[in-house]
Amino acid sequence: MAQLARRAVSLLLLCLAIPVIHAQENRYMVFFADKDNSPFSITNPTGFLSQRAISRRQKHGLAILAADIPVNESYVQTLNTLGLSTYFRTKWLNGVLVEMPPAMVNNVEALPFVNRVELVAPGAQLLDEEIDRGPPGSPIAVAPESQMSTDFQNEMVGVLDMHAQGYDGEGVMIGVLDSGFPNLSRIDAFQHLNTDNRILLTHDYTFNQRYVESGDQHGLRVLSVLAAQKEDFRGTAPEASYLLFITEDSQVNSEHRIEEYNWLFAAEAADSAGVDIISTSVGYSTFTAPSADYTYDDMDGQTTVISRAAGMAFDRGILVLTSAGNEGNQVWQFITAPADHPDILAVGAVNSALSRTRASSIGPNSAGVLKPDVAALGSGTSTINENGFIQLGSGTSFSAPLVSGVAAGLLQAEPELTNDRLARAIRASGSQASRPDNELGYGIVNFRRALASAGAPIVEGENNLLVYPNPAGQSQTSMSITFSSDDFGADQFVQLFSFDGRTLAEITVVPNNIKDTFSISWGDSPPGMYLLRVTSSNGKLTRKLIKY
Repeated sequence: MAQLARRAVSLLLLCLAIPVIHAQENRYMVFFADKDNSPFSITNPTGFLSQRAISRRQKHGLAILAADIPVNESYVQTLNTLGLSTYFRTKWLNGVLVEMPPAMVNNVEALPFVNRVELVAPGAQLLDEEIDRGPPGSPIAVAPESQMSTDFQNEMVGVLDMHAQGYDGEGVMIGVLDSGFPNLSRIDAFQHLNTDNRILLTHDYTFNQRYVESGDQHGLRVLSVLAAQKEDFRGTAPEASYLLFITEDSQVNSEHRIEEYNWLFAAEAADSAGVDIISTSVGYSTFTAPSADYTYDDMDGQTTVISRAAGMAFDRGILVLTSAGNEGNQVWQFITAPADHPDILAVGAVNSALSRTRASSIGPNSAGVLKPDVAALGSGTSTINENGFIQLGSGTSFSAPLVSGVAAGLLQAEPELTNDRLARAIRASGSQASRPDNELGYGIVNFRRALASAGAPIVEGENNLLVYPNPAGQSQTSMSITFSSDDFGADQFVQLFSFDGRTLAEITVVPNNIKDTFSISWGDSPPGMYLLRVTSSNGKLTRKLIKY
């Protein structure tokens, strides 16, 4: 049978050996029918997966699948023999990206090992050529601002508490799939990533090169929310290790399905390297060619290429977080792919008053699954731009990495957490976890509540001062306070301030055990950020509080 198949392929090659050099080429995905005669085996996965990727599967109790085996290279070589240019492979969907003229499509589909061919973008791309980068630029160092510009956005999700407990992402591997990262190696806020060798892998799938310091700065700004660190700016997970991938083609003013496949290629590379978390701020619904457009019915978590890819990553033990989309004030309104997948954490956006921004996409997905899942600051979020300056940004693109950093801190605190338990803890930490909706999902994330929900012990010391609920809803007129053992038997002078320094309430209490709970009134104060200060013989402690 195999001999007959080889003869059929040989005959086809003779028939198809026609000049294609001068024909207009497009980009296609060619999907294969099988992985027969592969030199790889699921019983020996070290040939195609890193030990870290294998260990992650073992932690989750996941088997190595046939879908994890690389494509059959002999099939790829046969396409090359026809004069076609082949590029990125996908193990999970068993295919390869090919550039070829439209006239060759039917002939390729006729090959006995080909299942189907899909047009993913018109025109060829410079996938064989390196960008002319010129000489390296000089370092970019910008004078710091007078205060921490990231305090508000980090405190909103409990990251200041997380950092105080020593959780900053160390030991966690995060893949960032986005557009470009221009000037990354030159900007002082990212120098620790280079000095500590925390950038482990890079690839630009739009130009097929390892260099990622080109293209649109969107990816750089997203990364800054996660990883940047300087005197006046601290990302949510600055000590994590990063894999950076360009999947969004910002060089052309058009959108094509190829970008979904670029995301798939990058997700597979991240998986093989052993990534723990994928953070992405892209979303797809419509394209330049209307024939490629998705409908709301397609937002079911199972239809779009990128959502299927995100689900496959999750099925391999990776926690995937994505922006919910910025369509809330558009005709579309709803979340975009891959935010529609049930297992993926879709992050919506709130403003400084803790209300959903008008642009933040709403749910549910078309199968009725509640979306988005959670929320964080996505209006006036501090980011670092390609010139090294702090720049405010708006959109779910910047709320997503805030929550990704919380996930990294949780995983550092509890390394044995599976991605499913991690996702559930993050949802359970939301400010409206008891009454989720399709505008903000389970609400604004909080590290401390997520850590408690995940079953981790609370760290002893001053961080054991517990103020709850925090964030608090408008209907909640007071908050409760409990103290750590260090404060038992001593006067505690408690003051509540507005963020502009006005005293709203003050009480003096004497806690004697961990069951002693005291209340202080919000009154009719409006939504926003507040400060709680406790003064005792042990000194002063200030906690930031949020009312929405």
